[in-house]
Amino acid sequence: MKASIYQFNKKPVIYIPSAIMQALNLKRGDRIKITIEEDYIKITKANECDANNTAKVALCAKYSNGRQYYALKLPEELAKKIEEKFGKRFEVRIKIDNDGVCAVYSPLS
Repeated sequence: MKASIYQFNKKPVIYIPSAIMQALNLKRGDRIKITIEEDYIKITKANECDANNTAKVALCAKYSNGRQYYALKLPEELAKKIEEKFGKRFEVRIKIDNDGVCAVYSPLS
């Protein structure tokens, strides 16, 4: 699966594939914790105590076939850090680690 950071209503967002939404048990309005690792970005469902580096799931569009298009609204400073370190295009996969099920966004070369 592929994803990109782009501007939507002048705010940075990153696409969330529907498989990720299902794997992380996410819905619109949920908060996501974003962790910048050495060579990828890790996304997990946020707890109430997670305050830093969180983003909100937003419904960006609905296709004519009825499928919904979800994205994370990124804080400006976090989006800049991610773009400077990794660029704007990513390969997305689901991983299970110590935090449970997470999404891994690896930069496309």
